Amino acid sequence: MTSDIQVLHVDDEPSFGDLVADFLERKEDRFNVVTETNAADGLERLEHTTPDIIVSDFQMPGKDGIEFLESVREYHPDLPFILFTGKGSEEVASDAISAGATDYLQKGSGTDQYKLLANRIENAVEQYRSQQELERERSRMEFALQSTDAAIWTRDIETDEMEIHPTVCPVFETTIGSLNEWLEQVHPQDQDTAEETIRSAAQEGESYSLQFRFPDEDGTRWGEMNGKTIEEGGEASFQTGITRDITTQKKRKRRFETLTSNLPGMVYRCKNDPEWPMEDVRGDVKEFSGYTAVELESNETQWGEEVVHPEDQEDVWETVQESLEMSDSFELTYRIKTKGGETRWVWERGRGIFGPDGELEALEGFITDITERRRRETELRRNERRFESMFHDPNILVGLLDTDGRVQHVNDTALEYIEADRDDIIGKPFWATPWWTADTTTDLKQWIDRAADGEYVEYEVDHPMSDGDVFTAEGTIRPVTNDEGTVVSLIVSARDITDQKQHEAELEKVRDQMEFALARTDSVIWEQDHETGEMVSYPDPCPVLEGSLRTIEEFETRVYEEDRSDVVEAIESVLETGEAETVEFRTIPEIEAEWVEAQIQPVFDDGSVSRLIGLSRDITDYKRRQQQLETQNEQFDELASVISHDLQTPIQTIEGRLELAVQTGEGAHIEDALDAVDRLNELREDLVHILRSKEIVSEMQEIDISEVAEAAWEGVNSSDRSTLEIVGTAQMEGDPAATRRLLQNLLSNSVEHADCPTSIHIGKVANGFYVEDDGSGIDPEDREEVFTPGFSTKSGGSGMGMTSVRQIVDEHGWEIDITEAEALDGVRFEITGIEFTAE
Repeated sequence: MTSDIQVLHVDDEPSFGDLVADFLERKEDRFNVVTETNAADGLERLEHTTPDIIVSDFQMPGKDGIEFLESVREYHPDLPFILFTGKGSEEVASDAISAGATDYLQKGSGTDQYKLLANRIENAVEQYRSQQELERERSRMEFALQSTDAAIWTRDIETDEMEIHPTVCPVFETTIGSLNEWLEQVHPQDQDTAEETIRSAAQEGESYSLQFRFPDEDGTRWGEMNGKTIEEGGEASFQTGITRDITTQKKRKRRFETLTSNLPGMVYRCKNDPEWPMEDVRGDVKEFSGYTAVELESNETQWGEEVVHPEDQEDVWETVQESLEMSDSFELTYRIKTKGGETRWVWERGRGIFGPDGELEALEGFITDITERRRRETELRRNERRFESMFHDPNILVGLLDTDGRVQHVNDTALEYIEADRDDIIGKPFWATPWWTADTTTDLKQWIDRAADGEYVEYEVDHPMSDGDVFTAEGTIRPVTNDEGTVVSLIVSARDITDQKQHEAELEKVRDQMEFALARTDSVIWEQDHETGEMVSYPDPCPVLEGSLRTIEEFETRVYEEDRSDVVEAIESVLETGEAETVEFRTIPEIEAEWVEAQIQPVFDDGSVSRLIGLSRDITDYKRRQQQLETQNEQFDELASVISHDLQTPIQTIEGRLELAVQTGEGAHIEDALDAVDRLNELREDLVHILRSKEIVSEMQEIDISEVAEAAWEGVNSSDRSTLEIVGTAQMEGDPAATRRLLQNLLSNSVEHADCPTSIHIGKVANGFYVEDDGSGIDPEDREEVFTPGFSTKSGGSGMGMTSVRQIVDEHGWEIDITEAEALDGVRFEITGIEFTAE
């Protein structure tokens, strides 16, 4: 016996109890002694733990040792109990034995009594454990005989005679008296192996187990013999064991192996360790992990360390341990890394396997690949979110129909177009609802029939509105199928494309105008495929660069050599940054157009630049005018000096002649002064002619921004029901007339560039004010060009209004920026650098 022995020692003398514990534990390392000072505490400890043996004093306060023993026997009738007392007698010993004490020992002097006590404890515990094991073995044997068709047998090794219990062996259904008679029942092909196994075990004095076939009326059955060799006097004397029919177990095992080999995953048994060392692996584990069962069972590959995804290893361990603590099965989903390095998702369900003593022996479970299912679930959730988003999209009319075309549900947007409640619509045939007219009913029924047959139907139709107007809708009728592919419902979704249709008509008109204009101007639109390098232009041949353009290289050959690097850099910049570029370059001498401007725009496909679109135009005249303008600016500078000088002369003349007239009284001086005035007036008229197109800020005074805004709004054509809201106001210094023109230009810009009635806000910011609208906005790449003379995003626009805005802002010393609107959805102009005189 080598296992530890748990001793409960009860004695009312604590010092003696500690002394006994010290001696016992020193005598045997496997002794673990716990002491209590009275029977009550000893009984309480027994409620929580059961020792291997109890050692108790006799005379103690409260219950004495005999009474303590009687209480113990109520719940532990066989637990070893030694009465170890200092005041014993034959009567006490007799009472102790009668009450069920295992042994009685009287305390003595010296240390030998502790050695004796230790020996008594070891003998009592060993005997008790042997009896317990014998009882368990007997119980298992009895259970085996009762629950199976098994026979217990004994064989005399010397004579080969056998005794079978029961007499008629339930396995072979006959009586057997010897080993040869037993072998005669075994399948001929298994007889030699069976006899060799039995006789070899007898010779070696070993136990053995063998499986064999035996004939039966219904065919061949399987049996199992487990035997043990017993020695007497040092020699093998007889063998004993059990024989049972295992045909059912064999069939069950084959079915189990067939089942596990065809499972879409693996069945396993492993140890409860973070590395999950596998003991048994069945099923198609290689299909989803790349590892074979042999690699896992041999622990060449550790499931927990090398297969479970590193980021999931801790969660898997903690989840399993929490379930085992509650003796519950576990279920979890996690990622694995396959042998090929792929990440896959698996689902696992398992349980702990506990032994008779309650100790965890292993884990068993099933693991299957759910990567595809998880992908489908993710796709389903994405589709559900997409459908939910679409159903509540305020810009889309959505309805749900059954396969017969009856309305099951519609969204709020669809109801806004008719005078009917949802309850009035649900359950009706779709064609009988107010969205449809008699002219469209036939087409709608055909569309629904096609969709119910699984077709994706697209349509465009004019719908009546409750106010008598008509709106154009572009829609689809999509079939919804179940897992079997059967159409179970229909989804109708449509967009109001009335504005789009109008825009397309306008766009077509603009396209016609553009084609007309391109045909009569020296401009060309070209497109270049980034991948192939191929280039097309319209018109072709290109009138600007005088020839057909098939590649970007042909384009570059027409560029003046010193400017080619600028063109290449511009193209590369567009490709790298995805932002538009404009480049001006000179052409080769053979081309009439001396200067050309190329505006290059990127076109994206899947987030990367796939094509370049450009507009090239002859800017030779522009360049010449630019040079003229530079010359003219120089002339203006000279003119300023001349005007200053010319103005000084008549002014001095007027002053001098008037002074002489006063002094002399002669009228000739006045006439000369009047002539000088005429000259001055001529200079004024010349100056007005030169500056007539300029915006000049003159009279600065305190103004109320809200009053100026209202006055500006009066001059804006807002007949399209656009609205202005003044969010806040303040007092500031400025030219009221110029500020009014500034606001009038901004308000007109918002109204004229909106496709529908727009809302405009004017409000105060920290050091200025803003104007914002809910229109289509201004692209970020266009914002730097907005204030350039001639730039406009509106067809036919001159852009001078925004140029005037910039002039007025500059003349006041303010600043202006273009940003995204904050309260609304369009563009926001912020004018800052203003000092307020009052809030």
